[in-house]
Amino acid sequence: MKWMALCLAILVFSGTVSHMAKPMVNADTPSEWVIYQKGYESKFFGTGTALTATDDGMCATVSAGGYMQFFTSNLNIHLPLGMAKESFKFCAQVYIPDEAAMTFFTEGGGQFEVFNTQYDTDEISWNTGTIARTHTLVVGWNTIELLFSEPNDDTLNVARTINGFRFYAGVGATKAQARSLTFGEIKIVKRIEASSCLHQTVAQGAVLSSSSCTEHGAVQTVCTMCGTVTGTKPLPLAECRWDHGVVTVRPTMDEKGIRVFTCLACDKVKAEDIDALTGLGDVNGDRMINSTDARLVLQYAVKKIETLDLPKAADVNKSGKIDSTDARLILQFALCAIDELPAEHMWQSSRVLREDLLWGINGHHSGYGAYKAANTDEILQLAADLGCNIYRFNYNPVDMNGINYVRSIVNKCHALGMQFMLVMDNYGGSTQDIANRMAFTARHLGDEIEYFQIFNETDIYCSQSDSGGLYNVGAGYTGLSRDYYNPRRVAEMVGKMKAAMTAFQAENPTGKVVVNFSRTHITMMDFYIEAGLKWDVMAIDNYEVWNDNGWDYYDYFRDWERRYPDYKFMIAECNYPFLSGMGTEQQQLQWFDTFLRKMNDYQSDKFLGVIIYELLDQPDYEKQLGRYHGESHFGLVNTDENNDPAEPKAAYYHVQKLLGVYKGEE
Repeated sequence: MKWMALCLAILVFSGTVSHMAKPMVNADTPSEWVIYQKGYESKFFGTGTALTATDDGMCATVSAGGYMQFFTSNLNIHLPLGMAKESFKFCAQVYIPDEAAMTFFTEGGGQFEVFNTQYDTDEISWNTGTIARTHTLVVGWNTIELLFSEPNDDTLNVARTINGFRFYAGVGATKAQARSLTFGEIKIVKRIEASSCLHQTVAQGAVLSSSSCTEHGAVQTVCTMCGTVTGTKPLPLAECRWDHGVVTVRPTMDEKGIRVFTCLACDKVKAEDIDALTGLGDVNGDRMINSTDARLVLQYAVKKIETLDLPKAADVNKSGKIDSTDARLILQFALCAIDELPAEHMWQSSRVLREDLLWGINGHHSGYGAYKAANTDEILQLAADLGCNIYRFNYNPVDMNGINYVRSIVNKCHALGMQFMLVMDNYGGSTQDIANRMAFTARHLGDEIEYFQIFNETDIYCSQSDSGGLYNVGAGYTGLSRDYYNPRRVAEMVGKMKAAMTAFQAENPTGKVVVNFSRTHITMMDFYIEAGLKWDVMAIDNYEVWNDNGWDYYDYFRDWERRYPDYKFMIAECNYPFLSGMGTEQQQLQWFDTFLRKMNDYQSDKFLGVIIYELLDQPDYEKQLGRYHGESHFGLVNTDENNDPAEPKAAYYHVQKLLGVYKGEE
């Protein structure tokens, strides 16, 4: 049979079978046969399986769709004719380490199967059970019990030999994952009638209620001999779910600090010590490390820069003009100057997010009320101080005044250590008008800007009917279905995108082109690809509460990578979804903490990073409409009654902490 063939090519873990039952066991006595005990070794087979012996038992790590087979060639339990129909049962102790493992082993139809081999030529399954249907599992130790159900073929009932069991992991699962289980004692028990059973040995049965961190749950107790429910017992309290903590006492070089954590469920608090500081970073010698030290380090770097002889202000490379190259050279010099500081004067970063990814912020041109031209330097400094390494900015140059305006923003960003993404979001006019604008921009700015985004969220336009509203609600709101989109608008937008991209790439073939879409509206990308278009970066704009609704980011990203292997991708816009109503600053902070950490942990050379939308609040939206407007509140920085930048929000400081640039007091 197929299992025999598989065993020739599978991973094998083998050891010495010791302290087991004797090879030949009579079915009359005893009533229980132990075929595997904790700490003992036997033979295992499996596909997609790694096996490790532990003090608690045998730990099997099984991939989705694989199996783990326990096979005891030295243990043969021969049952006389007819004995196999006397209701024996198979029991296995299984330890499930966490909720993720439990879901993995049950969601795809994980199964246990007890089998025997007849004269090494045929295999007969004695019982098969789908775990999710036959058992209520809990995190921790579980007893899996299955009754034998032998085929009604007396010609096969000459000498039954119980050889072991198989465990199938996530039979129907599609995720390429792996999880571990630990198998404890495994035995075969002869059932007895409940009326004559003393219920001396009980195991955990169905869970009646789950535990929280304040209340015990309850579970049934079941007799392992006859299967009778004998009562209930409490489950251990669940562990508290702690927040990230708040520093209540800052550490110094003389004293430890204290961080207080609060349970998100029961408000219980606990305190942990923060190690006392070393001398690194205490520039002014006050035996503390704070914003004063950071400012002194910055001043040191500035003074070093001032010693440069720059007769033409900032024309470092003597090219006759001041451009992004000069900005980069000045920045490099500043970094070198800081590197010259003695080690004891270096500020210690507490950075959480990776330095190899882009972490950015969205801004706007001076046509937006909150982004006044007079405040440009302050706005860009706020972006740089946030810790960003890229600034995303929308503008559509049509003449040299526009080109010079964008160039001035680009040069300031480069001087502050930020890359630049220009969003050319105007797709109005004829295809020739669009092509002319794109070629003009590419010709004058092509070698000065890192990323060029052509248009913005064209999927939104294409998903609307010509009379207003969504084109086809019946296709679902995900945007994955092709019939979700208005075919007339799709054809129009494909034509405009083709004109724009062709003109831009002809003028600037090396520029990195970005195309974005909203959330799951990825099908819009297919329309462009089918039209023969190719670009560099796909970008998602996300304002959905992925943190709370079970969205599997990683599964979505991996599917995207399989679907579009030639493209890199990023998050171009994201924020806590104020669209559905006003939230609190703390909710925004918590959302960013969860989301950015999750993005940070995704491992792929195709993933470029995350850009937050946006830097400043825009109260003008509400002033113009006379009612609530979500985008008025997206900013990480408040604005005052004059539309000038005001106090940053809690999320601004928290992102600084994640990026390791926060220099204020906790």
